[in-house]
Amino acid sequence: MEIELKLRIREPPDLSNYKKIYEGIEVDTYYNHPCRDFSRTDEALRIRRRTGFEKAILTYKGPRAPSKVKIREEIELEVDEDKAKKLLERLGFKPIAVIKKRREVYIVDGAYVTIDRVEGIGLFMEIEAESEEKVLSVWEKLGKIGEIEEKTYLELFLLHHRGAFGNLQEEVDERN
Repeated sequence: MEIELKLRIREPPDLSNYKKIYEGIEVDTYYNHPCRDFSRTDEALRIRRRTGFEKAILTYKGPRAPSKVKIREEIELEVDEDKAKKLLERLGFKPIAVIKKRREVYIVDGAYVTIDRVEGIGLFMEIEAESEEKVLSVWEKLGKIGEIEEKTYLELFLLHHRGAFGNLQEEVDERN
């Protein structure tokens, strides 16, 4: 399960006292299912390419559960990017968006704190841990900075690029 809090921030908190475990560029290609609209079912499927890694990550995210933080099923597999794209496209999945971001990941009290500079969308901090209580505890430790952002990067991207993706965009608009 993915348990995280996404926050829109003006500037990153001082994380210099914590261990940085990753810094790089991530490029996420999102796909829609050929027979059901993931925007209606609140699911996501993406392939993520990260600087410094040979393999890409294929990720499925299930619908969000009602909670103060975002809780959803997450399944990840390391894949060969070209083969995974070819497989998905042969099965009828269509790429709907490519989202690029500069990401820094830190460990803070056993939680992952991520600073994302998302191209065309803005600056965000995500806190991910094994429980809702841990996520909220780390957010409090960091001064409760930022405004909670309930939308996913894909939803924000589609809202920013209004009308560019047909029915998917209409579904995002209806849900919000």
